[in-house]
Amino acid sequence: AVLLVFSALLPMLIIRNWRYNAIMTSYRGVRFNYLGSVKSGYWTFLAIPLLMAAVLVLLMTTVGSFSSLISNATPLIVAALLYIPALIALGGVMKYMIADLYVNNLRFGTAAFNAAISKAAFIKIAFFSLLFFIPFLIWTLWFSGAVLLSVMEYVQTGGHITHRVDYTSPYGGIFKLIAAYVSLIIGGLVAKCYIVVAERNYIFSNTTLSDNVQVHSNMKLGAYLMLLFTNTLITLFSLGLAAPVAQVRYARFMANATQVSGDLSLLNVQAHGDTARSAVA
Repeated sequence: AVLLVFSALLPMLIIRNWRYNAIMTSYRGVRFNYLGSVKSGYWTFLAIPLLMAAVLVLLMTTVGSFSSLISNATPLIVAALLYIPALIALGGVMKYMIADLYVNNLRFGTAAFNAAISKAAFIKIAFFSLLFFIPFLIWTLWFSGAVLLSVMEYVQTGGHITHRVDYTSPYGGIFKLIAAYVSLIIGGLVAKCYIVVAERNYIFSNTTLSDNVQVHSNMKLGAYLMLLFTNTLITLFSLGLAAPVAQVRYARFMANATQVSGDLSLLNVQAHGDTARSAVA
């Protein structure tokens, strides 16, 4: 019940949080603003994901029923192979909708930001992130495939294993399982960081302010990964006491990766009178 209530409130909280962060940020005495509506937030963050999930479930159910009718697993395999690309493509579309909802409703005073972005670019980034993850997945299956097969057989047969794996030590299987988990976590982290870097660079390179000022981002994947790694070490070895140091390093990194080209003095910017009202969101 709590999860349902939170899910129902989440789009409103996100929109209000964007608005609060924008209005509480200023440059040269002029505050930013965010004019996106809560209605648009519900459409983007709740309605569209539910529709996408329903389409995917309907697709898999239909193909699964067709497969059972003809007693052939081929349609099910084909559906599984199509499911992952479809899921990735839908994820790219969702990222596009979120970026469009945020940037194209953002204001500097009364001057509007404009992001000329496309769905195809976000889908391409999502597929490239999969390519970053695949080598880690292949290595995991090669390194610990026999152990995973034994575990699956153990579960399916209720403890009777015919596929035996010989180890040089009794801890070999445990070590391989731990290594497999670590490999997948690292692969997921690299893929996720690629998405963050690629999407930020793409959005910034296609965003202008009043069509006169161009923003840029030159984030590098390797530098971003190293930042997260060192920040994690700083936080862990300080038992969390140095978390503010990690946050400052992150903020400085993002600022150094951001540039603006154009003459800001030529902008016809007027301050707005909106207030954040409350910080509840």
